[in-house]
Amino acid sequence: MKASAALLAVAVLAVACSSDDSENAVVVGSGPEDVAAVDADSEPSPAAGLAHCDDVPRLRSRLEGKLSGRRNPDHIVEGVLLTYAMEHPDTFGGRWIDRDSGGVLVMGFTDDPEPHRAAILARRPSPDDYPAVDPPPPITDDRPLGERDDVVIDVVRVRFSEAELLAMARRVSRAISGREFGLDGSGTYISRQRVSLYLVNPPEGALEEIADLVPDPSAVCVEVTRTPQPPSGPLDVIPNLDVEDPLVSCPGTPAVRYSQMINPPSIDEVDHPAVDVLRAELDTPGGEPLPQRRWVVISIDDDSATFAALSDYSFGVAGIERRGDRWVFAGEASGRPCEPEVPLPPGLAHVDVLLDINSMPDPADTSVDLLVSEQGCSGGRDMGDALMGPQVVETDDAVVVAFAVVPIAGTATCPGNPWTSVTIELSEPLGGRWVYNGLFFPPAPLVGVADPLTSTGFRDTFTCRAGSAFAARIPSDAKGTNAFETANEALLDHLGDLSEPLYDIEVTERGYGYEQWRVAVEDSNGETHFGTVRAVATAEGLWRIEQARWCLTTVGDRDTVWRGVALRHGESQPPADFSDCPMMSVSAYEVPEPLEEGLPTPGAVLREELSPLPTSSYTIRVAESTDRMVRWEITATGAPTGLTFGKKIAIEDNGWRMRTAEWCHMEPGRL
Repeated sequence: MKASAALLAVAVLAVACSSDDSENAVVVGSGPEDVAAVDADSEPSPAAGLAHCDDVPRLRSRLEGKLSGRRNPDHIVEGVLLTYAMEHPDTFGGRWIDRDSGGVLVMGFTDDPEPHRAAILARRPSPDDYPAVDPPPPITDDRPLGERDDVVIDVVRVRFSEAELLAMARRVSRAISGREFGLDGSGTYISRQRVSLYLVNPPEGALEEIADLVPDPSAVCVEVTRTPQPPSGPLDVIPNLDVEDPLVSCPGTPAVRYSQMINPPSIDEVDHPAVDVLRAELDTPGGEPLPQRRWVVISIDDDSATFAALSDYSFGVAGIERRGDRWVFAGEASGRPCEPEVPLPPGLAHVDVLLDINSMPDPADTSVDLLVSEQGCSGGRDMGDALMGPQVVETDDAVVVAFAVVPIAGTATCPGNPWTSVTIELSEPLGGRWVYNGLFFPPAPLVGVADPLTSTGFRDTFTCRAGSAFAARIPSDAKGTNAFETANEALLDHLGDLSEPLYDIEVTERGYGYEQWRVAVEDSNGETHFGTVRAVATAEGLWRIEQARWCLTTVGDRDTVWRGVALRHGESQPPADFSDCPMMSVSAYEVPEPLEEGLPTPGAVLREELSPLPTSSYTIRVAESTDRMVRWEITATGAPTGLTFGKKIAIEDNGWRMRTAEWCHMEPGRL
């Protein structure tokens, strides 16, 4: 039946997105012409009343930048500009990046911009410049800024100096202090020359009252958010399980059909200006590089485009927006893979749902105990009446549930949200059915964990049970004290002597200064242990384990774990004979004379070999083991780059040492 097919399908897509606020960033590059970008008298006239910020035009450059939408300035050039600004405190009006013009650095002054432009372009870097970073980098190019081909600088006239705009912000804050306007924050919008107020659900007449209170309404703009009212009546959000292609989304993506989300077209198949912008960003040096993976198109409409970089362990997403007559890079993000979720109606937000590990359901039960927790930032509140649901849909094969929450309006802190106990009632005994979260598509099986705070790591894998000799060797809150050259070396040290029959290691998160894995271990008793392990980089550039959480799987979930491993590695098996393997390498290790002492365990030998392994997922299998010899088989998956197979043999001879190591790499086309 269609419902059963939906429940059994497996689809994980690496997609997410975030915005990029460049208002306070600085980028410099060179321009093709030396003319005023905006005439001295072209600053927009003050508008009457209180304007919405989006209705106030930004000060724009007429030059064309050479930088991408993400690069930050050379720190030496930035120091020159900071120093010049500090020398003109009475007239300097701020600086910003005009991304819509290709990345032009715009500096504003309240007086005639032409003398400033000439002085800035003639200025050379100096050791006496104010340092943009501490310690400042060495000066490797001391040419005047106007002679550099990587600098695009424009100067425009502004209404307020930076000091005047900050003083205006303080006066506005005092004028409206203590009033119930729904104020959620404030700031200065330099490129619009306004004090900006962020209002959430302001009461009727609030904007008019603010305009009467502030000293100069023409210097203020507002951004108003009105939170939608949640739907009335019982929660009704689970899609029809007979619908094979519902709308789904992942964090930061628009809602698209499920078929589009799991099988999006490559950017190589789409001819569109937004694709051209993305390609230019991928080829741009400097800054934080975009992932060099398989980029696909999630959505393109009249005004925006969303692209995703897919891999087996993480994601990268980029957004491109149409601004006027051009497409502009809007932002990017990276994170762990995402399962497609069912979009909720306006006014509702997602919650995490778990089985209660202390009250796991039996087949005879006609009720199921669950734990639910708000996903978004909520200041640590109890959801109370804000919790919506449950909605329960029962079929012959499954019990599908859904919850939602009415989120807090505006911003909130994120100290961690409490878990709420909820019991759902069934129309008949549970029997052989399992309970699923219906806000994933396909619906995701609910799991229970001993500590709900670990739910992110285990939610989509299995139910944990306490008590395991393997896990006992590694405390649940283990932190490593030793530091290593690579993150993988820290992980392998954490796993001990690598003497268990099988290890499967999968990178789930990889970012600047951190790496996180899911590890499945089959021990000599046939038990399966599952853990999430996280390593962080120290200030010295070394790696240590920050956190590790382990649990022992139930018998029923043991097969699920290894079935998932098999799916990830596909049908690929190490070749029986490496002799015809492309890109093969064989290393025979010479035993020195006189014999030097080896390492204390075979695991220590393997750890040295694998510590630099730059792969997203790999397994270690003990193929043969005696008191004198251990032979391992390693399978490393790095789609779309292919597969790498390895065979390593260690011997015991005055300590353990590596005897031979073979590697075979298979490109995707040969698999």
